[in-house]
Amino acid sequence: MTKILFTLKFALRGLALHKLRSSLTILGIIFGVASVITMLAVGEGASKAAQDNIRKLGSTNIIISSVKKIDEEANEGSRVSRYGVTNDDISRIKIAMPDYVAISRQRIYKGDVSYRSNEVDTEVIACESSIFKVKDIEIKKGRALCDLDQRYKNNVCVIAGPLARKIFPYQDPLKHKINFKGSYFQVVGITKPESSTDSSVYIPYASAISNYGTVINNRSNGSYIYENVDAHKLIIKLANTEAVYEGYEKIKRIMAHGHNVLDYEIQVPIKLLEQAAETKRMFSILLGSIAGISLLVGGIGIMNIMLATVSERTKEIGLRRAIGAKRKDIIIQFMAEAIVLSLIGGLIGVLLGIIVPFLISYFTGIDTQLSISAIVLAFLISGLTGIIFGSYPAIKSASLSPIEALKDI
Repeated sequence: MTKILFTLKFALRGLALHKLRSSLTILGIIFGVASVITMLAVGEGASKAAQDNIRKLGSTNIIISSVKKIDEEANEGSRVSRYGVTNDDISRIKIAMPDYVAISRQRIYKGDVSYRSNEVDTEVIACESSIFKVKDIEIKKGRALCDLDQRYKNNVCVIAGPLARKIFPYQDPLKHKINFKGSYFQVVGITKPESSTDSSVYIPYASAISNYGTVINNRSNGSYIYENVDAHKLIIKLANTEAVYEGYEKIKRIMAHGHNVLDYEIQVPIKLLEQAAETKRMFSILLGSIAGISLLVGGIGIMNIMLATVSERTKEIGLRRAIGAKRKDIIIQFMAEAIVLSLIGGLIGVLLGIIVPFLISYFTGIDTQLSISAIVLAFLISGLTGIIFGSYPAIKSASLSPIEALKDI
């Protein structure tokens, strides 16, 4: 133990003789370690945000979205567009997949919802009560839509928290009604928002048909689009991931049988999650490789300074060898100096790598995720860098002949 402490003390003293040169060498390691941690934190944060968005769709859900046909888009002003998921599709899916957990269709209406002079432009989702189950929507206050609302076509609605604060800044939303396209809906529940800008409004599907008919009149870019769409979106919640893969194949066949053109899109969030995980892995490898170049540069800097140190201390090496020092003692001495350089740089780099992601999140709003494994890995690599790049100069110093080293004294 005493010998190790003496070696470390001797290494620090040797590095202190050239403070500026040692500091500049350490910078390479500092920036290398910090960049590894920072880039992996940014990559992890971006991946987590993407995966969280996919999880909101439901890992055991299958989502079928109506897609407007190109020829319909070209002639949208001339007639009512008829496309997408139909009620017949939904009936066939229910028969083919009787073991589904929940299923909910959605029609989306765009426009202003208001209470007195307070008005917000948003999307109103006409749906069935099962939507709260398939999307895991939590009720913060009041109640969700129920089957009785659907059966009796009740003019009721559930709204998101941020929207409630905008329309009812001083009132209790549950005691009032909102106006949408000339129809009034009693607020019966408030949801926990998915985001600070969530302005969702949920009304019973049957009530929407009763109030607005089968043709949807949505405003887009100042013009009106007339559509006859049974469901803009259909969400099927299944029991487990195995049922999702089996159900996906069934739904593909059902939808292909009922549509001559591809006016729908099938999404399977669990597949998207798998793709996101693979993308994250590749992204982490890429970022780690780029950041690793900085460590490589730092390692080359260590090799350079150690080779210069060997040249400058040739007489010292020769003298030590002449009085009995073994080759391994010389190797240990110079290896210790290289490792101390890399570990000091590694420690400072770790601290900088922890601070920078917080600064990025604070000033840019970009989500970053620090990983303990990334921190440990970066620090270990810094130590390994010292061992690898310090070994050649150490071996070279030990191979010097005492006679050659002392001949100029």
